[in-house]
Amino acid sequence: MGTANPHVTITAATRKGSGRTNQDRYITGPNFAAVLDGASDFTEEGPERDGGWYAQALGAKLRELLIAESEMGIPQLVERAIGGVASEHDLRPNTSPTSTIALARWDDEHVETYVLGDSTVAIIHPDGSEDAYSDDRLASIGGHLRRAYRERLAAGSGFDDEHLRLLASLQAEQAKWRNREDGYWIAGATSTAASRGIVQSLEWPDVSRIAIASDGAAAAVSKYRLFASWAALAGLDAQEVLVAVEAHESRDGDGTAWARSKRHDDKTLLLLERS
Repeated sequence: MGTANPHVTITAATRKGSGRTNQDRYITGPNFAAVLDGASDFTEEGPERDGGWYAQALGAKLRELLIAESEMGIPQLVERAIGGVASEHDLRPNTSPTSTIALARWDDEHVETYVLGDSTVAIIHPDGSEDAYSDDRLASIGGHLRRAYRERLAAGSGFDDEHLRLLASLQAEQAKWRNREDGYWIAGATSTAASRGIVQSLEWPDVSRIAIASDGAAAAVSKYRLFASWAALAGLDAQEVLVAVEAHESRDGDGTAWARSKRHDDKTLLLLERS
């Protein structure tokens, strides 16, 4: 990319869900912004190096590289960031915590976006149309376990111990398919996964606003339909959006209407607009 940077206003908000800690992280810089959603752990006692720890470490490394290597392509930057964190902390593919990456980078003429995992980058165009990018390959893994916990929730079981057991089993099943050709791709300890991210490039005249969201925040549009479109969401205050999602989840406190893994998911939202 070029070196000239237009002025882009970034507003950000993040809210912890019902887990032990907030596993989401975000980074911003002079010409980039990204959300990283560390994978939750559903075992009884979470590991010392959980998804939030990994998202923090990966975000810091990615920020460093985005500033230092402005001409490098995003997949290559992500590959170096994943490899750097894995090497520095001796992470292994089978046991490493993982995280999504949803990123936008820009110069005076272009906007590049990148998505690895089920976070979302939504582009709102000047004519009001929009394109949202998210990697849903993970959703194809462990279908029988997903159905089991969703059917229990619909029947009124709530987020009980058996629900957590099913989620732990689902997570173990997902780990078997992580970063392999017939499975799904995510940031962890396998740096080559970076090349499997979804990359888009647009010219600034085709971009009005950008929203970058973890799946807990993206649910405002993709699952709960609290907002008719990403364009409607992007015109609001980021914190206001997250509060609205949390309130909606509270009204369905046992997950009978909207089956999900947690009563409240972590939520992070970045809203970008060129001045």
